[in-house]
Amino acid sequence: MAKEYIAGEAALWLQPDGANTKPLNLGCHGVEDITDPSNAGEITLLYCPDEADVTKYKVSGSFVTPSTSPASTSVSTRVSKVMDALEASSCQGNLFIHKFSGGRRDLFSNYERSFALYKYQKGETTYSAMASMEPDSEEKSTMATDLQAERVTRIVPIDGGRESHAAIAAITCLASLYDSRCQGTLGAAVKDGDWMLAGTEGAAAAAPQVWIKSDGVWAQTAADPGAVDDDISAIGRIPLTSAITRIVATCGTTDAAAPAELSYSDDLGATWTNVIVGTTNAQYITSMCIIDQYNIWVGCEDGEIYKSDDAALTWTMQHDGTLGTDDIRAIKFVSTDFGVAVGDANLMLATYTGGTAWALITGAAGKAADNILDFYPVTEDRWFLGYDDGEIYYTEDGGRTWAQRRFLSDSVGAVNAIEFVSDLVGYVVHDSAAPVARILRTIDGGYSFDAITIPANTGLADLVAFGPNLATAGGALTGAVATVIQVA
Repeated sequence: MAKEYIAGEAALWLQPDGANTKPLNLGCHGVEDITDPSNAGEITLLYCPDEADVTKYKVSGSFVTPSTSPASTSVSTRVSKVMDALEASSCQGNLFIHKFSGGRRDLFSNYERSFALYKYQKGETTYSAMASMEPDSEEKSTMATDLQAERVTRIVPIDGGRESHAAIAAITCLASLYDSRCQGTLGAAVKDGDWMLAGTEGAAAAAPQVWIKSDGVWAQTAADPGAVDDDISAIGRIPLTSAITRIVATCGTTDAAAPAELSYSDDLGATWTNVIVGTTNAQYITSMCIIDQYNIWVGCEDGEIYKSDDAALTWTMQHDGTLGTDDIRAIKFVSTDFGVAVGDANLMLATYTGGTAWALITGAAGKAADNILDFYPVTEDRWFLGYDDGEIYYTEDGGRTWAQRRFLSDSVGAVNAIEFVSDLVGYVVHDSAAPVARILRTIDGGYSFDAITIPANTGLADLVAFGPNLATAGGALTGAVATVIQVA
């Protein structure tokens, strides 16, 4: 039987200054009922006349109007000589209610479940028993503060298990194939993590492969993109219609006699069409970002950036290497206007115009010789960078200033992947010098990272995060087949 908690098996933590700041233990506080309307909705029934009875109508369908109410609760405590963190705060912050069976209450990482109220706004505070006419009254003075929040994030401890996979070449990149959905007019339900894409390295006698995970089962596509000895550097999907999804795989290997290239398939890998990008022979693609069929970017090994607005069929150069000619390892957009490209020798470029103009960003001091392997722009202002020396840096002001975020066993190996699913929850893939990979998760917006228990491996190259309690990573061969690990 699963553990059932009582109210006292809890600790409250406050981030009065928001995500990626130090959580404060609230100590002796109580929380009233938490109302979470995130999955709530109101059903409206649709009617048609009943052909068999002129006095009756029958239900022909329905639609759901989602709730527009915020999450809400109330936090109470005794009035003391010193104002506590919640009473003193005046900004929107985050509140965590950790549930546990034992251990220290003042250890943020000690939780078996956590309920995070993101971006709370304080409401009314009610002060009770503040004065008495009775000389023998010993009633404690208390206060209760109403809170409203954007959402409640439900967090549980997770660990990893290896998925069955038969690829005999290392996985270089991963992507989600379909968005999750409920059963409906588009067909059966699709669950997060059950439909994915994986691209692999090539070999001297073999082309790179694309693998598709369908309803939780991995299988190689009928045809392979690229040529013998090519590597797939990035993979992604472009929804074209409700029934057709285009898979795009970029070639990460140079060809002295041809420009950069990619392949796409509209039939789940049964056939592939090759597309040339640019006109520079020996150029190759190192990274890709897909927002939709009208907004696709690729970065190249020489610092050049191209954009497609027609589902990857044609490409226009947006950055010619003027601001930097180093390998662009990752390119990501927060919106169709704002994006960042990062790469070798601490190269960072930012655009606020959808790529028509780029600006050079000055990185942290002392990192000029280090390569940025991946990054994640949580917002336009807050970015996290992962380096090839195993360090993480972040900015809270869009790249004007930088600080290192330390984590256990950092500064060795490499940070290969960073992905956030919200302002609070994100994942990191950190390879040791061996290499042996770890997957870490933050639930406080990047202030702290905790390692997730995963199977033995020889390195992980990429990760796709689906939610606060679900992610999938892939990488090098462990034994004779590629490693795929799901953490849940």
